[in-house]
Amino acid sequence: MKLGREVIADVTHAYAELAGAEESWVVRMARACALQHVPVGLRWGTVVRRAGSAGRDENLNLAYMIWYAMESDVAGNPERAMQIVEVFPPRIRRWMARRMCEHSSRSVALLLESLDRTVRADVLTDLLGGFNDGLAQNRPKVFRTVPTESSDT
Repeated sequence: MKLGREVIADVTHAYAELAGAEESWVVRMARACALQHVPVGLRWGTVVRRAGSAGRDENLNLAYMIWYAMESDVAGNPERAMQIVEVFPPRIRRWMARRMCEHSSRSVALLLESLDRTVRADVLTDLLGGFNDGLAQNRPKVFRTVPTESSDT
């Protein structure tokens, strides 16, 4: 008999398979909301599918629900999030970059590495916009611990 996390993993897997089957806004909104109740780490695959499909419409409420479901995963595993940042719609990319600035100086370093690797202008624009948003709100907290280059040469 399966218990706890195994059951949740099975349900999440089945949910992921159904993620693209329904196009109704109400159903997509309910699914995005339900994802927030799945434990962090188990929802990532489904959230990525939902976020990718969120780019088709401009519904801000749906984008927020998807973001709320993925925000903890972005903070918990920023490396994984930055590896696939290009698959997300512009608004979510910007929110991801802002969240990276709020998390830690290590996350900021990962964001800067992603900016260095990215060649798509739209992705660069979104990440830089989120980076700027994050700096405006969190500069003293995050950059206190970032090492600076010495001018001793």
